[in-house]
Amino acid sequence: MFASSTWCPPYPQQSMAPSSTTYWILGLQHPCMASSSAQGPWWAPPSSTHIEDSELQVWFGGPPDNDHAYVQLLQQKMGTPVHTASLRLKHIRGQVVAFCANAKGSRFIQRAVDGATTEEIIMVYKEIMPYVRTLAVDMFGNHAVQKILNHGPRSYKRIFIRHLMGDVLGLSLHMYGCRVIQKAFEVAEHDQKLVMAMELGRKVLRCVRDQYANYVIQKCIECVPSKHIQFIFRSLYGVGKAKMLSTHPYGCHVVQKVLAYCNPEIHHAMTAEIIESVQMLSADRFGNYVVQHLLEHGGVARRSTMVEKFATQIVAMSYHKYASNVIEKCLTFGCHHDRQLITSEIIAAGGGQHLDDHFMDMMIDPYASSVIQKMVVTAEERQVRVLVGVARSNAAKLMRYTHGRRVIAAIERFLAARGTHAMPCPGYRC
Repeated sequence: MFASSTWCPPYPQQSMAPSSTTYWILGLQHPCMASSSAQGPWWAPPSSTHIEDSELQVWFGGPPDNDHAYVQLLQQKMGTPVHTASLRLKHIRGQVVAFCANAKGSRFIQRAVDGATTEEIIMVYKEIMPYVRTLAVDMFGNHAVQKILNHGPRSYKRIFIRHLMGDVLGLSLHMYGCRVIQKAFEVAEHDQKLVMAMELGRKVLRCVRDQYANYVIQKCIECVPSKHIQFIFRSLYGVGKAKMLSTHPYGCHVVQKVLAYCNPEIHHAMTAEIIESVQMLSADRFGNYVVQHLLEHGGVARRSTMVEKFATQIVAMSYHKYASNVIEKCLTFGCHHDRQLITSEIIAAGGGQHLDDHFMDMMIDPYASSVIQKMVVTAEERQVRVLVGVARSNAAKLMRYTHGRRVIAAIERFLAARGTHAMPCPGYRC
């Protein structure tokens, strides 16, 4: 294929300046020249610093007769970074797949595709099309494929996504393939999105519980109009499913996404099941996130219903690692009545004579102290003054605790905002 006199790119020396013209990315001898002694194992670059495109195309043109061995050798030796902006996608014609499957080659393609011409993008699509599913599950190839899908004519994107169909479920369950399917949902046209969604519909619950496929389900819910994926929503509620999925490490994210995008009928059914078990879910490692989501986005009526269910349990929940986050959310998004119910119960729990001890315990607790800080921001001023009084009389003790110092800082901000004198806390630095 090559004459003995043909120049091929050498492996650049370590001392070569980063600004040098380094078209010799691969740094390997072409297999067809392996037996040639004319140039030795490495060849010196030409005297001219300018390398013509035609010379590059000689190197990056088509592979030799032994395609498989050449691609393997390409991947093994492609170790030198690209230091020139002159190298374009057209210069790797015939080797796009090998570049996609290589760490530095993939990064080159991701950068080059942004400034590529339409002809170059089409060339890339044509070369990778037969290897779409292989690249989708490749450690480096999946990144190149995702980037390529952001560019190019619509017709080529359709053909590309068509090559993924039939294996959407399998790719969704794969560490790298799930990323490509998510990108496909983003860029695909409506009819193709529906086809991909139907493939997932056969195993919705399996996908929701999977560490990779759950992201695909979430992306599907985001990108496909809810009226077309009712079959997915119906798989996720009824007979305790909402409660069960809310306590699942991956399912809790999907439940939040469903609540954000589903139709009113399904939203009502799922929220009713969640509110029925709201106390249990609030104390759950994952379920508390679903409750927080509902408190923030579920509307005034549902929020007040949940706060009423927390009545008599507010203080206990404030000391809980997960439930304390729910109480904070109630104070942040609750109406005036909701906040009054929470703050009044916390203050009343201290009684008359033991108020200082009660609040001091909360102020130095890792979780309850966060609730107290939120009270300083959201409660009525007369209630906050109760906290200020306790903190002032116990400032020295609070300063000995990390969480106590944070409460003092919150109170200092409250007083400063109202132009009141700061608390006497010697040695304290906000």
